[in-house]
Order: sequence, then C-alpha cells, then structure tokens
Amino acid sequence: VKNPEGIYSLEYRDYDVHNYKNYISLVVKDYEYNIIDKSNPVGLESYVINKKTGERIGAEDLLLENNLTMDQVKELIRKRLDDTQVLSGEETVIKIDETINNLSIFTIYINKKGNLEITFVVKTLESNYNDSIELR
Repeated sequence: VKNPEGIYSLEYRDYDVHNYKNYISLVVKDYEYNIIDKSNPVGLESYVINKKTGERIGAEDLLLENNLTMDQVKELIRKRLDDTQVLSGEETVIKIDETINNLSIFTIYINKKGNLEITFVVKTLESNYNDSIELR
C-alpha cells in the first residue's frame, strides 16, 4: 500500500451543531483511521441543551417526550437498513441483526429542523459507517 504522507493510523473527531428554537445539539463523532480499513466510527455522543433553562436533556428524556421506546427506534432502524440493503455477490453487505442487537454506539438529539434524530453505527461486511434517521 502506497502512503506518501506517512500516516498509517490516527484518531479523529467530527462535530455537528444543530440549532433549533429553544434547543442546541452538539453531536460528536469519533473515528479511527488506518491505511488498510480507512475510517471506522468508534464513538458517538450528543449534548442537547435547552437554551432557556441551560439544562442538558438526555436520550431517555427525548424519547419519553416524543412517546418513543428503544424497541420502536430499533424497528425504525431495521426498516431503514432493509431499505438500503445491497448485495455483494450472494451475500448481504449490511449486517442488520448485528447492528440492531449490538446497538451500543448511537446518539439521539434534536436536529436543525426540530425533529428528533438518531445517529448510529451500521455494521457491514467491510467497513462500518454512521447513518442517521429522523424519528419524529
């Protein structure tokens, strides 16, 4: 593998800021990069702040306020992954059950449109990636 820059591995972080009326959400995405596997998401976290009160709102509270359960969220994720599934030869690329059963890296926040959104890591045959869906 040619690598003229001499960078074989590193960790990096990406930030997204979502402002909507009385809320601001900071979404933090952590990645590991190596020359063989390229970028691989390893962490997600969000900070949702009510601008009027200054209080942080957790994922459980956001789900509760929107009358959602994690089981309902997992079904929405399953639908999204079913809709985007592709084949590599005869094998499916997205590991849907593994993604949902091991849903340990995800974050829930209020996006720029004021909708509840989840970003989560999708497990695949090759390299994993982040995906997002609006929940409400």
